[in-house]
Amino acid sequence: MAKSVPALFQSAEFRSLRSRVVRRLPIEGGSYDVAPDESLAGWAAYFFPLTMTTREQVRGAGDWAQLFELLFCDRRFRRRIAREWRGLSMRAFIAGLKALRKSSAHVIGAVESWSGSDVIGWAVDRRDPDKPLLVELHLNGRFIAAARTGTRPHRMGEGWGGRGLVGFQMRITPEALEGRKGLAEVREASTGLVIGRFETHDFRSPPLDAIAQVRGELTRLRSLLDSIEGKLPGFNMALGYSIESYDDYFRAYYAPVHRAIAPGASRLDMCVLVDATHASARELEQTLVSLAGQESRPAQIAVIYSGNDLKLELEMTIDVARRQQASTEIIARLTGTGGKADAINALVAANNAEHMLLLPAGCCLTPDAVSIFATALNSATMAYSDSDRLEGEPWLIGPRHIDPSFRSVFDRTLNLQQDQCGPVLAIRRDHLMVHSMRSAFNNALGLDLVLRSAEAGAQLRHIPRVLYHLNSATGELSLEDRLAVVRDHLARVEPQVAASPLEDILKAPTQALRVHWPVGSGTKAAIIIPTRDRLDLLMPCLGSIEASLPNNQVELQLIIVNNRSEAQETKDFLARAARMPQVQVIDHDGAFNWAAMNNRAVEGIDADVFIFLNNDTVVLSPDCWDELCSQALRKEVGAVGARLLYEDGTVQHAGVVMDEWHSFASHEGVGDASTDPGYLDRHLLVREVSMVTGACLATRSEIFREAGGFDVATFPVEGNDTDYCLRLRSMGLKILYDGQACLYHFESRSRGYNDDEAKQRRAFIATQALRERWAKQFERDPYYNPHFDRLAPAFKRLQAPRPVSFHNGHVLAANGRVGGER
Repeated sequence: MAKSVPALFQSAEFRSLRSRVVRRLPIEGGSYDVAPDESLAGWAAYFFPLTMTTREQVRGAGDWAQLFELLFCDRRFRRRIAREWRGLSMRAFIAGLKALRKSSAHVIGAVESWSGSDVIGWAVDRRDPDKPLLVELHLNGRFIAAARTGTRPHRMGEGWGGRGLVGFQMRITPEALEGRKGLAEVREASTGLVIGRFETHDFRSPPLDAIAQVRGELTRLRSLLDSIEGKLPGFNMALGYSIESYDDYFRAYYAPVHRAIAPGASRLDMCVLVDATHASARELEQTLVSLAGQESRPAQIAVIYSGNDLKLELEMTIDVARRQQASTEIIARLTGTGGKADAINALVAANNAEHMLLLPAGCCLTPDAVSIFATALNSATMAYSDSDRLEGEPWLIGPRHIDPSFRSVFDRTLNLQQDQCGPVLAIRRDHLMVHSMRSAFNNALGLDLVLRSAEAGAQLRHIPRVLYHLNSATGELSLEDRLAVVRDHLARVEPQVAASPLEDILKAPTQALRVHWPVGSGTKAAIIIPTRDRLDLLMPCLGSIEASLPNNQVELQLIIVNNRSEAQETKDFLARAARMPQVQVIDHDGAFNWAAMNNRAVEGIDADVFIFLNNDTVVLSPDCWDELCSQALRKEVGAVGARLLYEDGTVQHAGVVMDEWHSFASHEGVGDASTDPGYLDRHLLVREVSMVTGACLATRSEIFREAGGFDVATFPVEGNDTDYCLRLRSMGLKILYDGQACLYHFESRSRGYNDDEAKQRRAFIATQALRERWAKQFERDPYYNPHFDRLAPAFKRLQAPRPVSFHNGHVLAANGRVGGER
């Protein structure tokens, strides 16, 4: 110590540093805005005479300037080096270090508005977001006013963590400006960083003619504002509606179309089967009234009811409907010992209609529903649509439309967990003759039919239109009934698969089922983790994997790809890890190339499933690896992604939604609470998606090799997971999101965000390459209902209904009209 300290402070390098810092000159010959090596910081904390508090702070120093500041502010350190300071100002040196730490690289801000008497804006130190900053207003170089940050800003370009209290407001009197015009600057006091400039004006009392001129301008402005106000409803429609404002959305888009439809005299070759076995007379009346208002009426309506206490009331309601709808045949069928399944089968057998429409009493069809369902069945075996619920009686003025169910294309995996298609089904009669209703499932006939139809290869068509409204008591299948149907289906087609009520690992409320696919004894999985230093991330990741081992059957092998780690502590750790069983460390000396590192890691690896995992993840689901592998091993599946949470517990990834090109592809569920099940429980379930993130991606080894792995040349860092998923889909394989495989993901903590020009350029090049290769796939996301705005956060904002093309050459226009394709 006696020799090292003098040598350090007498060196030419340190004297140059001290001189420039004291004089507030720029630092040359390197960047001080980087973190020192952890081993060096640890050595300094151990070697120098420091207080215990400073020792801990030195070990965690974020950059060189902070390291020097901690050393020179420690009383024990200063006392020991006093002889070496040679009389220069220690205070000036420390002040210079503080200024260096508060450089403009860390302080950012902006002026949001300037009204003459108020200056409003925000400023934040990115290294310490909760620290209040002093901002000053200068006019032509002269100090005018000051304020401290501490309020929540109206808008800020990017979140920097902390509590968000980074806003400021300075009140300025006209006297303080003394009527001067000029250039005003708002500066952060400690760094002198200019965060905003604007021109000031003379705010002294104007002459009377100027006041008259202002009044005239205000009159013209009032007229302009009135004109703009009259156009606001149209602007609101263009901007879209939140999902919470669905009733306003329905009245803006659907209600005008429905009002323009008059009941028609034409008849369609369709029989509507109304299930009134558990309905009241009022609910049956609602459904029959909605059928009377169809623009194209069905040839026949058949009501199935039971001999309960409401039998007479139901029969009276049917008689009234017969008199009011004399042109439509309305028949009634009383259920027998076989229940409504036998009654439906008998009606189908005795009917000659080409199409059947099954719906529960209490369901109100939109005026165009029958004709749209019939058109869909010209090119499909079965069809289902979107729906909502009514709050209030349908015949009252203005019942509210709530709880819209905007569904997606048929997804068998999803349908096993919830009743995806809903209670209203349009079915070709010839299909029902072969796949008749089964009395064992009288309470869930529709779900049973859907699963058996999918099993038989029937084409199920989703119509992205709200074609019916349910009341609060209609259409919900109980968990027990759904579980019985699903278990029967699995026992028949996949007896090794089990189903049970879903209990979410994060306790999100749900009535969904969980389907357990088998892993199989002897299944091997390799987890591949690229890393560069950052033991603070890697060790929690590996520790969570180790802790999860007892809860998983799959045999795990761990492959760590070391990309130019420099810290000796990291090298020592990896050397120890390489000696552990089932752990392999591979050195990759090239530039950071995520695709190349993963491709190289799996060369020659004997595993059934590859799991590509970021080093900034921590496992939450105890059976995470079994869950991912069980889905990846299904022959129709290409890749599986997990539910990822930010460090604060909010959702970071629940699948990826393809957007319009200027938004490209976005994660679903970002920012939602961990206990939020998502729209229609999407966060919790296993379902098909367009793509998933590579932060945690499982794929079968033979599929990965058949697809050629990740594209190293075109997508070295950005876009490789997207490209891989789209290549698998082009091979006819499905991409799954698995909400029950859950991990923390401290996003981009390892390689950083795209916050500099080089990284942004890299991301832009990847985006352009994806656009050229997969432009057609980005035209429409089949799993994202077109009612939702593709430029807003996923499943948050609604847009105008889009035209829908049927395979038979017909188009369902945005106004609800079906016509020939043009």
